[in-house]
Amino acid sequence: MLRERGWAGTFYAAGWFCGQCVDGIQYYAAEDLQRADKEGHEIGCHTYSHLRLAHQPQSRVLDDLARNRDFIERVLPGFRLSTFAYPFGDVRLPQKIAVSRQFGVCRGIWPGLNRGRMDFGELKALPLGQDGPDFTEIAGWIDRAVEANAWLIFFTHDVSDRPTRYGYRSEDFARLLDAVARRNIKVLPVKNAVGLARFPDGSSH
Repeated sequence: MLRERGWAGTFYAAGWFCGQCVDGIQYYAAEDLQRADKEGHEIGCHTYSHLRLAHQPQSRVLDDLARNRDFIERVLPGFRLSTFAYPFGDVRLPQKIAVSRQFGVCRGIWPGLNRGRMDFGELKALPLGQDGPDFTEIAGWIDRAVEANAWLIFFTHDVSDRPTRYGYRSEDFARLLDAVARRNIKVLPVKNAVGLARFPDGSSH
């Protein structure tokens, strides 16, 4: 759906799920990551084992991140992971510092707009799913982002006609994309949006 509009997004991969069927959900295959990369999407890091970081020692966090780097290297030789999303959005300051040293940009789950002095160690993002905001609220967030010239990140786990509890229906996602297109908003993967967010006036060039 993004490709049909000439857009690209970010897919945060936790290597353990590759090829797995868990709780009746068939997760991605290596070929899916390869195709996403070929189509211009970003592949980001989501730990290897979908590790809940908040109460983990730094050594385990770093080992898990290293496993995911090794996994991505096998699937996409030469690819460098540059952004991260916290599993469950669950993180405390020591783990946040450790992960931020590995990745310059990390995405959290707390709703909000990213503008001005942003926390690139835990960017704000708006969930799309059954427990998330309805479309009227989502449209309000989009309008506020336009008014504030802010960076608005959406996230979800799956998009389909029959999504999981943490996913989003295809028709709702299409409606969201239409709303974004009508407002002429620039749509970018996270790693590509960083420079624009840091230098909105183009002063980095």
